[in-house]
Amino acid sequence: MAPGQPCPAPHRTPVKGLIPALQPAVLNLASVPAFAPVAIQLLNIVSQENVGLNKLAGLIRADPGMSLEVLRLANSPLFGARSEITGILHALAMLGLNRIKAMVMTVAIRDFLSPARNAAVFAPCWRHCLATAFLAEEIAAYGSQDRDSCYTAGLIHEVGQLALIAARPADYDAMVRTCGQPDASLPEFERQWFGIDRYQLADRLADHWNLPPQFRCIVARREPQSGIDELVHTACEMAGMMGFRVGAADEDLDLTTLRALPPEMSERLPEVFDELVATIATKINTVECSLVMV
Repeated sequence: MAPGQPCPAPHRTPVKGLIPALQPAVLNLASVPAFAPVAIQLLNIVSQENVGLNKLAGLIRADPGMSLEVLRLANSPLFGARSEITGILHALAMLGLNRIKAMVMTVAIRDFLSPARNAAVFAPCWRHCLATAFLAEEIAAYGSQDRDSCYTAGLIHEVGQLALIAARPADYDAMVRTCGQPDASLPEFERQWFGIDRYQLADRLADHWNLPPQFRCIVARREPQSGIDELVHTACEMAGMMGFRVGAADEDLDLTTLRALPPEMSERLPEVFDELVATIATKINTVECSLVMV
Protein backbone atom coordinates (compact mmCIF):
# COMPACT_ATOMS: atom_id res chain seq x y z
CA MET A 1 0.00 0.00 0.00
CA ALA A 2 1.71 3.19 -1.13
CA PRO A 3 1.90 6.01 1.44
CA GLY A 4 -0.48 8.84 0.62
CA GLN A 5 -2.63 6.69 -1.61
CA PRO A 6 -6.28 7.87 -1.51
CA CYS A 7 -8.69 5.99 0.72
CA PRO A 8 -11.29 4.43 -1.59
CA ALA A 9 -14.25 2.36 -0.44
CA PRO A 10 -13.96 -1.33 -1.36
CA HIS A 11 -15.48 -2.58 -4.59
CA ARG A 12 -19.27 -2.49 -4.21
CA THR A 13 -20.22 -5.52 -6.30
CA PRO A 14 -21.25 -8.39 -4.00
CA VAL A 15 -20.68 -11.98 -4.93
CA LYS A 16 -23.92 -13.93 -4.90
CA GLY A 17 -24.23 -17.42 -3.53
CA LEU A 18 -24.01 -19.29 -0.30
CA ILE A 19 -20.91 -19.85 1.75
CA PRO A 20 -19.74 -23.44 1.32
CA ALA A 21 -20.54 -25.76 4.19
CA LEU A 22 -17.50 -25.80 6.45
CA GLN A 23 -16.68 -27.41 9.75
CA PRO A 24 -13.61 -25.42 10.75
CA ALA A 25 -11.51 -25.93 13.85
CA VAL A 26 -11.82 -22.94 16.15
CA LEU A 27 -8.98 -20.50 15.48
CA ASN A 28 -6.88 -20.41 18.64
CA LEU A 29 -4.74 -17.73 20.25
CA ALA A 30 -1.53 -19.44 19.17
CA SER A 31 -2.44 -18.58 15.56
CA VAL A 32 -2.73 -14.86 16.34
CA PRO A 33 0.40 -12.72 15.87
CA ALA A 34 1.90 -11.11 18.95
CA PHE A 35 0.76 -7.61 19.86
CA ALA A 36 3.46 -5.09 20.80
CA PRO A 37 4.13 -5.56 24.55
CA VAL A 38 4.89 -1.86 25.00
CA ALA A 39 1.40 -0.98 23.74
CA ILE A 40 -0.32 -3.31 26.21
CA GLN A 41 1.87 -2.03 29.05
CA LEU A 42 1.02 1.57 28.21
CA LEU A 43 -2.71 0.83 28.18
CA ASN A 44 -2.40 -0.51 31.71
CA ILE A 45 0.09 1.99 33.08
CA VAL A 46 -1.89 5.12 32.27
CA SER A 47 -4.40 4.23 34.98
CA GLN A 48 -1.67 4.34 37.62
CA GLU A 49 -0.89 7.50 39.52
CA ASN A 50 2.50 9.22 39.79
CA VAL A 51 4.13 7.43 36.88
CA GLY A 52 7.25 9.39 35.97
CA LEU A 53 7.94 10.50 32.40
CA ASN A 54 11.43 8.99 32.56
CA LYS A 55 9.97 5.56 33.31
CA LEU A 56 7.48 5.89 30.47
CA ALA A 57 10.14 7.09 28.04
CA GLY A 58 12.34 4.15 29.02
CA LEU A 59 9.47 1.73 28.36
CA ILE A 60 8.98 3.06 24.83
CA ARG A 61 12.71 3.38 24.09
CA ALA A 62 13.13 -0.31 24.94
CA ASP A 63 11.54 -0.95 21.53
CA PRO A 64 13.78 0.96 19.07
CA GLY A 65 11.50 0.39 16.08
CA MET A 66 8.50 1.67 18.01
CA SER A 67 10.46 4.71 19.21
CA LEU A 68 11.44 5.63 15.67
CA GLU A 69 7.89 5.35 14.35
CA VAL A 70 6.45 7.35 17.28
CA LEU A 71 8.93 10.16 16.60
CA ARG A 72 7.92 10.14 12.93
CA LEU A 73 4.29 10.57 13.93
CA ALA A 74 5.11 13.21 16.54
CA ASN A 75 6.85 15.29 13.87
CA SER A 76 4.14 14.79 11.25
CA PRO A 77 1.87 17.63 10.08
CA LEU A 78 -0.94 15.93 12.01
CA PHE A 79 0.31 17.45 15.27
CA GLY A 80 1.88 20.66 14.01
CA ALA A 81 4.88 20.73 16.34
CA ARG A 82 6.53 24.17 16.26
CA SER A 83 10.00 22.66 16.45
CA GLU A 84 11.47 19.23 15.83
CA ILE A 85 10.74 16.66 18.53
CA THR A 86 14.02 14.85 18.97
CA GLY A 87 13.35 12.13 21.55
CA ILE A 88 10.66 10.16 23.35
CA LEU A 89 11.02 12.11 26.60
CA HIS A 90 10.77 15.34 24.61
CA ALA A 91 7.65 13.99 22.86
CA LEU A 92 6.03 13.06 26.19
CA ALA A 93 6.73 16.53 27.57
CA MET A 94 5.44 18.29 24.44
CA LEU A 95 2.41 16.16 23.58
CA GLY A 96 1.49 14.37 26.81
CA LEU A 97 1.22 10.71 27.79
CA ASN A 98 -2.22 10.06 26.30
CA ARG A 99 -1.22 11.40 22.88
CA ILE A 100 1.96 9.35 22.85
CA LYS A 101 -0.03 6.29 23.96
CA ALA A 102 -2.32 6.84 20.97
CA MET A 103 0.71 6.98 18.66
CA VAL A 104 2.14 3.77 20.13
CA MET A 105 -1.21 2.05 19.59
CA THR A 106 -1.34 3.28 15.98
CA VAL A 107 2.06 1.75 15.26
CA ALA A 108 1.12 -1.43 17.15
CA ILE A 109 -2.07 -1.90 15.11
CA ARG A 110 -0.13 -1.48 11.87
CA ASP A 111 2.44 -4.05 13.02
CA PHE A 112 -0.29 -6.43 14.22
CA LEU A 113 -1.78 -6.43 10.72
CA SER A 114 1.57 -6.83 8.98
CA PRO A 115 1.08 -10.57 8.16
CA ALA A 116 -1.88 -9.49 6.03
CA ARG A 117 -0.04 -6.74 4.15
CA ASN A 118 -0.57 -8.49 0.79
CA ALA A 119 -4.25 -9.24 1.42
CA ALA A 120 -7.02 -7.21 -0.17
CA VAL A 121 -8.56 -6.60 3.26
CA PHE A 122 -5.40 -4.99 4.68
CA ALA A 123 -5.99 -1.42 3.54
CA PRO A 124 -9.77 -1.32 4.17
CA CYS A 125 -9.37 -2.74 7.69
CA TRP A 126 -6.43 -0.52 8.64
CA ARG A 127 -8.21 2.57 7.32
CA HIS A 128 -11.49 1.66 9.02
CA CYS A 129 -9.67 1.51 12.36
CA LEU A 130 -7.96 4.85 11.76
CA ALA A 131 -11.19 6.49 10.56
CA THR A 132 -13.06 5.24 13.63
CA ALA A 133 -10.28 6.55 15.88
CA PHE A 134 -10.25 9.99 14.28
CA LEU A 135 -14.05 10.20 14.33
CA ALA A 136 -14.17 9.14 17.99
CA GLU A 137 -11.70 11.91 18.73
CA GLU A 138 -13.85 14.35 16.75
CA ILE A 139 -17.05 13.39 18.61
CA ALA A 140 -15.25 13.61 21.97
CA ALA A 141 -14.31 17.21 21.21
CA TYR A 142 -18.01 18.14 21.57
CA GLY A 143 -18.39 16.51 24.97
CA SER A 144 -16.61 15.65 28.19
CA GLN A 145 -14.78 12.46 27.13
CA ASP A 146 -10.99 12.48 26.84
CA ARG A 147 -10.13 12.78 23.15
CA ASP A 148 -6.98 10.66 23.26
CA SER A 149 -8.70 7.84 25.17
CA CYS A 150 -11.52 7.88 22.61
CA TYR A 151 -8.98 7.77 19.78
CA THR A 152 -7.28 4.72 21.32
CA ALA A 153 -10.61 2.99 21.94
CA GLY A 154 -11.68 3.64 18.35
CA LEU A 155 -8.38 2.34 17.03
CA ILE A 156 -8.65 -1.05 18.78
CA HIS A 157 -12.44 -1.49 18.69
CA GLU A 158 -12.19 -4.23 16.02
CA VAL A 159 -9.10 -5.96 17.35
CA GLY A 160 -10.89 -9.31 17.04
CA GLN A 161 -11.38 -8.78 13.32
CA LEU A 162 -7.78 -7.59 13.02
CA ALA A 163 -6.67 -10.82 14.69
CA LEU A 164 -8.70 -12.98 12.29
CA ILE A 165 -7.27 -11.13 9.30
CA ALA A 166 -3.70 -11.26 10.62
CA ALA A 167 -3.96 -14.98 11.44
CA ARG A 168 -5.67 -16.10 8.20
CA PRO A 169 -5.43 -13.26 5.62
CA ALA A 170 -6.06 -15.36 2.51
CA ASP A 171 -9.07 -17.07 4.06
CA TYR A 172 -10.50 -13.77 5.26
CA ASP A 173 -10.09 -12.34 1.76
CA ALA A 174 -11.95 -15.37 0.36
CA MET A 175 -14.71 -15.03 2.92
CA VAL A 176 -15.32 -11.36 2.12
CA ARG A 177 -15.39 -12.08 -1.63
CA THR A 178 -17.75 -15.01 -1.18
CA CYS A 179 -20.31 -13.54 1.18
CA GLY A 180 -20.44 -10.06 -0.40
CA GLN A 181 -22.00 -8.59 2.75
CA PRO A 182 -21.50 -5.30 4.62
CA ASP A 183 -19.01 -5.45 7.48
CA ALA A 184 -21.80 -5.47 10.09
CA SER A 185 -22.99 -8.84 8.72
CA LEU A 186 -19.57 -10.52 8.69
CA PRO A 187 -19.45 -11.99 12.25
CA GLU A 188 -21.97 -14.69 11.26
CA PHE A 189 -19.77 -15.71 8.34
CA GLU A 190 -16.64 -15.54 10.51
CA ARG A 191 -18.13 -18.24 12.75
CA GLN A 192 -18.72 -20.44 9.69
CA TRP A 193 -15.24 -19.95 8.26
CA PHE A 194 -13.10 -19.78 11.42
CA GLY A 195 -15.22 -21.39 14.13
CA ILE A 196 -15.19 -18.09 16.04
CA ASP A 197 -16.24 -14.50 15.36
CA ARG A 198 -14.37 -11.24 16.01
CA TYR A 199 -16.10 -10.53 19.33
CA GLN A 200 -15.52 -14.00 20.75
CA LEU A 201 -11.86 -13.83 19.74
CA ALA A 202 -11.52 -10.29 21.10
CA ASP A 203 -12.94 -11.48 24.41
CA ARG A 204 -10.21 -14.11 24.65
CA LEU A 205 -7.52 -11.66 23.59
CA ALA A 206 -8.70 -9.11 26.17
CA ASP A 207 -8.17 -11.71 28.89
CA HIS A 208 -4.88 -12.92 27.40
CA TRP A 209 -3.49 -9.37 27.18
CA ASN A 210 -5.10 -8.29 30.47
CA LEU A 211 -6.67 -5.24 28.86
CA PRO A 212 -8.09 -2.56 31.19
CA PRO A 213 -11.88 -2.95 31.73
CA GLN A 214 -12.80 0.14 29.72
CA PHE A 215 -11.23 -1.38 26.61
CA ARG A 216 -12.41 -4.96 27.20
CA CYS A 217 -16.07 -4.06 26.88
CA ILE A 218 -15.41 -2.13 23.67
CA VAL A 219 -13.43 -4.78 21.79
CA ALA A 220 -15.64 -7.70 22.89
CA ARG A 221 -18.96 -5.82 22.83
CA ARG A 222 -19.54 -6.55 26.51
CA GLU A 223 -21.95 -4.56 28.67
CA PRO A 224 -21.04 -0.85 28.48
CA GLN A 225 -18.71 0.42 31.18
CA SER A 226 -18.53 4.08 30.20
CA GLY A 227 -19.80 6.65 27.72
CA ILE A 228 -16.86 5.84 25.45
CA ASP A 229 -18.55 2.59 24.41
CA GLU A 230 -21.49 4.19 22.65
CA LEU A 231 -19.29 6.96 21.29
CA VAL A 232 -16.95 4.46 19.62
CA HIS A 233 -19.89 2.46 18.24
CA THR A 234 -21.21 5.64 16.63
CA ALA A 235 -17.77 6.51 15.24
CA CYS A 236 -17.58 2.98 13.76
CA GLU A 237 -20.96 3.45 12.05
CA MET A 238 -19.89 6.85 10.69
CA ALA A 239 -16.66 5.37 9.31
CA GLY A 240 -18.70 2.76 7.43
CA MET A 241 -21.02 5.43 6.04
CA MET A 242 -17.98 7.35 4.79
CA GLY A 243 -16.71 4.33 2.85
CA PHE A 244 -14.07 3.16 5.32
CA ARG A 245 -15.20 -0.44 5.73
CA VAL A 246 -14.35 -4.07 5.08
CA GLY A 247 -16.82 -5.95 2.90
CA ALA A 248 -19.56 -4.77 0.59
CA ALA A 249 -20.95 -1.26 0.88
CA ASP A 250 -24.06 -0.38 2.83
CA GLU A 251 -26.55 1.24 0.48
CA ASP A 252 -28.16 3.85 2.74
CA LEU A 253 -26.65 6.94 4.32
CA ASP A 254 -28.88 7.53 7.34
CA LEU A 255 -27.32 10.00 9.76
CA THR A 256 -30.35 9.76 12.05
CA THR A 257 -29.10 6.37 13.29
CA LEU A 258 -26.05 7.98 14.92
CA ARG A 259 -27.65 8.29 18.35
CA ALA A 260 -24.53 9.04 20.40
CA LEU A 261 -23.68 12.27 18.58
CA PRO A 262 -23.72 15.43 20.74
CA PRO A 263 -26.62 17.71 19.68
CA GLU A 264 -24.28 20.43 18.38
CA MET A 265 -22.50 17.99 16.09
CA SER A 266 -25.69 16.20 15.05
CA GLU A 267 -27.27 19.47 13.88
CA ARG A 268 -24.27 20.42 11.74
CA LEU A 269 -23.38 16.98 10.39
CA PRO A 270 -25.61 16.91 7.26
CA GLU A 271 -24.07 20.11 5.93
CA VAL A 272 -20.46 19.30 6.84
CA PHE A 273 -20.47 15.55 6.18
CA ASP A 274 -18.55 15.69 2.90
CA GLU A 275 -16.01 18.06 4.43
CA LEU A 276 -15.58 15.71 7.39
CA VAL A 277 -14.98 12.77 5.02
CA ALA A 278 -12.21 14.75 3.33
CA THR A 279 -10.70 15.68 6.68
CA ILE A 280 -10.61 12.08 7.89
CA ALA A 281 -9.12 10.86 4.59
CA THR A 282 -6.42 13.54 4.83
CA LYS A 283 -5.54 12.49 8.39
CA ILE A 284 -5.31 8.84 7.35
CA ASN A 285 -3.03 9.72 4.44
CA THR A 286 -0.87 11.83 6.76
CA VAL A 287 -0.40 8.86 9.09
CA GLU A 288 0.45 6.59 6.15
CA CYS A 289 2.97 9.10 4.81
CA SER A 290 4.59 9.42 8.25
CA LEU A 291 4.87 5.69 8.96
CA VAL A 292 6.75 3.03 7.04
CA MET A 293 3.80 1.01 5.80
CA VAL A 294 4.65 -2.66 6.17
